[in-house]
Amino acid sequence: METLRERRVSIGIATSVTRALWDAAEIHPEARSPLLPLTEDRRQVLAQCAK
Repeated sequence: METLRERRVSIGIATSVTRALWDAAEIHPEARSPLLPLTEDRRQVLAQCAK
């Protein structure tokens, strides 16, 4: 919110955010790192923890 205020963006129902802010706010980020690969089996096990 502070970043939006610094940019003098009107905050409301349809407030636009930059791609960088959107990506930083991901709750379950996309797996982008080749150093931490997840197999489909591991994804399913992790999904069970979210229930």
